[in-house]
Formats: sequence, C-alpha cells, structure tokens
Amino acid sequence: MIKDSIIETFPMVAGQEPLRVTRKEWFKTNMIHFEQTNLMSYFYNDNIKVITPFINDFKTAIETLINK
Repeated sequence: MIKDSIIETFPMVAGQEPLRVTRKEWFKTNMIHFEQTNLMSYFYNDNIKVITPFINDFKTAIETLINK
C-alpha cells in the first residue's frame, strides 16, 4: 500500500532549514522523500533507520529493498 502525504514538516534540520516531506510511501518500512533534496529516508516505528539517495523509480526502490 502506498500513501502520499502532501508536505509535512520533518523533525530534522539540514543546516538551519527544516526538511519538508513531499511524499510518503509505505513498503515494509516507511519511505519518505524530502523536498528539494536527493535524500530518501527509511523509517521503522517512526525512527530513522537509513537516509539514502533518492530513487526515482519506485519499482527500483522496491527491488533495492528486497535485495538488501
């Protein structure tokens, strides 16, 4: 199931500016995409596990997770 969340403030700052979430996708762990960055973050129980480069193709992202 994929849920989209339009712009949520994320409780972490890059420099002094808060990162804003443009979209949330759910696949086993939560994945969120940050506005104006190339970062994608994997969440589990609302805690950050990994921040990775953004993967544009969601199919590729799923395959990447499966192959880890």
